[in-house]
Amino acid sequence: PLEHAAFTMAGEPRNVADLARFRTEVAAGMSASIFAAVFIVLLNKALFTTYGFTFPVTLTGWHMVFTSATLWTACKLKVIEYKKMPLRANFY
Repeated sequence: PLEHAAFTMAGEPRNVADLARFRTEVAAGMSASIFAAVFIVLLNKALFTTYGFTFPVTLTGWHMVFTSATLWTACKLKVIEYKKMPLRANFY
């Protein structure tokens, strides 16, 4: 229920502890994202230079499949919330 939510309908934190927790979670998420991006770049470089992998499109496909599977799993475990996007967006 809404009365137990950490934030009000206006998006304001209910108290200072909730705001601190939210900021910590955002910082952790951003740090994890940066770490993962750097790790993937280094892994790709190692695959291409050290191991002689010569199929960049296949590698991109693997990345897309892994990302999709990870996001699907996160949705099922309720780590993130699935949100529908309209098929046609008005960009004006």
